[in-house]
Amino acid sequence: MLVTITCRGPEASDLSYLLHKNPSKINTFDLKFGRAVVFYPVVSAETVTCAMMLDIDPLFLAKEKGQKTASQSVRQSGLFDYISDRPYASTSFLSVALARVFNTAKGGRCSERPEAVDRELDLTAQVFCLPCEHDDKPFQFFEPLGYEVSLQRRKSDGFLDFLGANPYVNLTIRGRVVLSKMIQHLYILIPVFGGRKHYFVGDDEVDKLLRLGGDWLKTHPFRDEISSLYLSRFRYLTALALERLEDGEAGATEEVERSAKANLRPRLSKERLEVILHELRLSGARSVLDLGCGEGRLLLRMANEKMFERIIGLDISTSALKKAEERLFKAFKGHPSNLTLIQGALTYADSRLKGFDAAVCQEVVEHLDAWRLPIFQRVLFEYIRPKTVILTTPNVEYNVRFPSLTENKLRHEDHRFEFSRAEFAQWATKAAESYGYAVRVSDLGESDARSGRPTQMGVFSLCG
Repeated sequence: MLVTITCRGPEASDLSYLLHKNPSKINTFDLKFGRAVVFYPVVSAETVTCAMMLDIDPLFLAKEKGQKTASQSVRQSGLFDYISDRPYASTSFLSVALARVFNTAKGGRCSERPEAVDRELDLTAQVFCLPCEHDDKPFQFFEPLGYEVSLQRRKSDGFLDFLGANPYVNLTIRGRVVLSKMIQHLYILIPVFGGRKHYFVGDDEVDKLLRLGGDWLKTHPFRDEISSLYLSRFRYLTALALERLEDGEAGATEEVERSAKANLRPRLSKERLEVILHELRLSGARSVLDLGCGEGRLLLRMANEKMFERIIGLDISTSALKKAEERLFKAFKGHPSNLTLIQGALTYADSRLKGFDAAVCQEVVEHLDAWRLPIFQRVLFEYIRPKTVILTTPNVEYNVRFPSLTENKLRHEDHRFEFSRAEFAQWATKAAESYGYAVRVSDLGESDARSGRPTQMGVFSLCG
């Protein structure tokens, strides 16, 4: 990716001093995920442009992933180590590179020209190949900050029309603004468009958001959406950030944080895990598959249960498996001997998954394209064929209870569909009858008279 910052007018020469980068040389910065190159394509008395080009190194990311693995149980031979979704979080990488390369400028420090630090300059920033599906978003996010905004969406040459509309734009913002503020605006807002972070998003991200955006975000008309997107749509973190913005806090007090966690952390997730464990105990299963195990929250609980002698956690995401392994390694001071993590997809017949007493599919099917459901059913109920299957999925009717969800909006950007209660009952009954199972359908979470409960569950038992 490429980002440029241009200063025009009699103060143009201030830009290189404020950025702490010599315009007469090419500056190269080695980062953990690649390399940033800073250069000045334009230097004149009235106009100075500084450009930063980011080159992400996916091979280095793959090698680093392998070196950091706590144990070797997740690793496979061949191309496994080179499968990673992190290079596609380009806006997140660009934001981090911008902050690190121009860290002194971001903090508003300049010993050479201290008088220019707080001076409003005629600045233009351009971000090239920014993922942006909706043209109105850049205007909504940047115009309230005083910028003139323009977009250029590259026209398709027709060769890749089958992929749909071009999702990338070249973004230009211009205004009289303090340089440190512009860098902070870009740092917060660039990853908002990508929707992904290449690192773990935790409570410290809230501190970062408020430290660099608290002074302008509080009054921004789209502060809720910006906060949610910056925090990767984690509702607990978003609610905590908004509560702290309302209170005018730069840092969280223990009381605010405890309150937010108690009220907004997904109590539903905890209830779902407890119910699944209860159903597994009732089934008498000694060997269990966690299909779509994610970051290992259920695996951690199952590994603490002596009755489960053999456990496999499977997920398609290598980054999720890495987090699951780190979580287990930390909890058990090593890797549990009865547990194995493997990478794989739920739509492939995998001989490693045969011969288990029970399988859990917790909040998984909604991530599959609807046309893949019959393939998933056949793999699960016909090929793997465990004695017990516990499957949970969202109830789409309950979404009206979430203020952050607009009409017809699903609970997660990666959800391909969500069942209504009638649709799930019909699907579960038909699947059970087709493959020789009996099914019991129930629901979990806080009840609403019209919408039911947020999660629905099917417990399938093999007949005969």
